[in-house]
Amino acid sequence: LAAVARAQGLRVAGPVTQGSFLSALGIEARAAVLSKAGGDAAVMVAEALARLTHPDRMGDLFKAVAFYSDGWVTPEGLG
Repeated sequence: LAAVARAQGLRVAGPVTQGSFLSALGIEARAAVLSKAGGDAAVMVAEALARLTHPDRMGDLFKAVAFYSDGWVTPEGLG
């Protein structure tokens, strides 16, 4: 996909792992705020964070990539 996008004049950022992408966007800070609710909510947030970012789970299984035009800033989390 990246080669085709570049051939059409687009810029390509990534691919990066989903875990790296979400970490760069601040998922840990958001999870910390959500966990302050305590109890079952904190457990659910911790489990969701691990599922989305851990290398043995979705963190390395999925990748993020962005295609964009010249003059645009590099998309967050992919630079």
